[in-house]
Amino acid sequence: LVTDAMCACGMPDGKYALGGQPVIVKNGAARLENGALAGSVLTLNKAIKNIYENTIEAIKVAIRKNKAIYLTVCETKDKELIICENDCLTRIQNQKDNIKDMTYDEISYLSFYHIPKLSEVLELTKDVPIILSIKIHTKNEELFKLLDNYSGKFALLSTDIKIIMWLNKHRENYIVGEVITKHKGFNLGFYFIKSDFKSYNIEYYDKIKLNKLREENIVVGYYVNNKNSLKTYNNMFDSLIIDNYIGITSR
Repeated sequence: LVTDAMCACGMPDGKYALGGQPVIVKNGAARLENGALAGSVLTLNKAIKNIYENTIEAIKVAIRKNKAIYLTVCETKDKELIICENDCLTRIQNQKDNIKDMTYDEISYLSFYHIPKLSEVLELTKDVPIILSIKIHTKNEELFKLLDNYSGKFALLSTDIKIIMWLNKHRENYIVGEVITKHKGFNLGFYFIKSDFKSYNIEYYDKIKLNKLREENIVVGYYVNNKNSLKTYNNMFDSLIIDNYIGITSR
């Protein structure tokens, strides 16, 4: 793996130099004074983590192990649907540019690995269940064209109540889940939003509130990212979303 990292890698935001030219590092992005990218500040450990999470190769490993796959779908500036863990470039190149403000070609140029499109991923995953966390608007007709014609098992997940309500009305056959975020808290609102399951951050764990939520809902915990968390929460939720499954289960 090559990160293309410059001398500012691991350093705080500020002014640096590359090849005699001044470079400004801000929000994880290294740019020349004219705004052009000047290499990256991506560390190798983060690069390796990306390989495990967001690539076609990682998806194929999960398929061989017959595991359900959790994926995040984002929309680029030119309306391409891509698989990317965040709606910014933090996990790709340690930068905070928004996916929605860049074209697919621009994002591909920044990334050292192939950025999968949703269409090519769906060609691979027909034999295993998938959960798609959607960070796009329901007006994207391409998304529903792909899913309406998809023969595999899938569920959609969203933090946006409006999206969930739209799906309940216009795609009644879809399995839809709601993400319970810290911002929402535990108010009565989400109890009355129809969804097939709830996704709950394990960092907010509260036994009484979780048990109350499980009385009426299937609850999926996220994200488990180490063996201790896996052991602790394995029996507390109906299912778990595991970050870096290969790394956790292989050690």
